[in-house]
Amino acid sequence: MMLMNKLVGGIRSRFSLNASALLLVYLSLSVILVSCGQPSSPHKFLITGPTMGTSYHITVVSPPANIDKYALQIDIDKLLIDINRQMSTYIPDSEISKFNQSSVDTWKSISTDFFTVLEISQSISLLTSGRFDITIGPLVDLWGFGAATDQDQKIPDRDVLERTLDNVGWHNLVLDKQNRAIKKLKPISINLSAIAKGYGVDKVAELLTSKNIDNYLVEIGGEVRARGLNKENKPWRLGIEEPLLMQKSVQRVVELTDQAIATSGDYRNYFEENGTRFSHTLDPTSGRPVKHNIASVSVIADNAATADALATALNVLGEKAALALSERENIAAYFILYDNENTESKYRVVNSKAFSPFLNN
Repeated sequence: MMLMNKLVGGIRSRFSLNASALLLVYLSLSVILVSCGQPSSPHKFLITGPTMGTSYHITVVSPPANIDKYALQIDIDKLLIDINRQMSTYIPDSEISKFNQSSVDTWKSISTDFFTVLEISQSISLLTSGRFDITIGPLVDLWGFGAATDQDQKIPDRDVLERTLDNVGWHNLVLDKQNRAIKKLKPISINLSAIAKGYGVDKVAELLTSKNIDNYLVEIGGEVRARGLNKENKPWRLGIEEPLLMQKSVQRVVELTDQAIATSGDYRNYFEENGTRFSHTLDPTSGRPVKHNIASVSVIADNAATADALATALNVLGEKAALALSERENIAAYFILYDNENTESKYRVVNSKAFSPFLNN
């Protein structure tokens, strides 16, 4: 059975931005920004606002006559506030904060959405041999890539790294599906910054569909999910960003209908010490920054939470292992790779077979 069939069932029904560089560019964003403040067309409207330490943009095309844009935004904002109250580590009394503060070997009942995100996370951790790990937060902080602005980015002491690594590990989180409860086997803490925005996209998409809206695009912090067609009655067109440090440029355009896309990269978040570059992308199994030639990886999936988490995991795995996994599990993945041997370009690209149909546009 393909990976997507394994993971999507439970989702149907960062908030820190440091965990991954999310690089998708919605190609019509310039049009959206120009149209802000102008009267909405009866055939298309935009809803935008702040959430999860970033912002959301929702484009709706040909909505049903009974849809009120402003009432819809109230529903969307309420939904996203609820998710934030469950999964944001920045809220001291959120569900995730309370769990992080709880004692070892103590069961805690949690909400359905929170539990669903944990199920997806653990499934992808298992699939990728722990390269996706929601307990990695203490390591991110140790290397200076956490949310705190006063952190020093430096190579940590080996003994401190080993002690920190000892309290990291997805397998130390236990889920009880029947009772919708979780517990920790070690004093771990969890952070959902590499999946929660994607899940937020999915929940907004679910809300829009429940209101019989058939054509929309939802984006939160770079995670995107599209349904139906755009205002030209064609698939939604999105750009995968070229990995440039000081500017934004589209490297490849893909067309989506009823799918999601997420991108993970590291070229804008790193530090250098003694001439060595240290990426913010950490391998949870070693506790150290990855050393490979991936500049970014984009994943297309049936839902944004899966795409979000898989993009992060594949970025950690490295080119050969990530491409092998993508072929074995039928993951639609597109890799932009550093290429020091190419005199004409700094990069080369490869993709899995499952991604090839999206390149024919």
